[in-house]
Amino acid sequence: MKENFEDNFEDNINIFIQNTLILNNKFTLNLMKLISYPFRFIPFISILILLFLCKAINIKQVKIIFFCEVIIVILKNTIQRTRPCHNNNNNIIQYDYNIDNYSFPSGHTLNATILAYIIYKKFPQVGYNIIILPIIVGFSRVYLGVHYLSDVISAMLLGYLLCSSNWLSKY
Repeated sequence: MKENFEDNFEDNINIFIQNTLILNNKFTLNLMKLISYPFRFIPFISILILLFLCKAINIKQVKIIFFCEVIIVILKNTIQRTRPCHNNNNNIIQYDYNIDNYSFPSGHTLNATILAYIIYKKFPQVGYNIIILPIIVGFSRVYLGVHYLSDVISAMLLGYLLCSSNWLSKY
């Protein structure tokens, strides 16, 4: 019973986000896809290579980021939470078609959180304004129907915990 309540509650959040009059248009859909795209695996790796070549990150940070990617794969395949758009019991539309099977946690949001942390550490003058990056990416994933709100919040928390833990933050 509890699981049904949680699923219905999160389904209703997704449906509300997708059907809000202000957001339910082609411009917003294309914007959400554009926001989400750089945090797919291949484009994200390309961004990391560019950051490495520009000496914005070092090889130890690259290894840590790859470690985080492995954690995402392990968690997704262990927890195996069905994506909201794959749940036949709701009316959530799937707007992103190049996805794997499972939703928890959001890899895109974790990647955005890691990138925001790196930018904050490398360029402290940016300040806490960079926190908007994982929030926007997470929102785009919910809007696109491929994640629940708890998937993106968990990914942000996981990213922050991994990045700020003693053995990661010293690099």
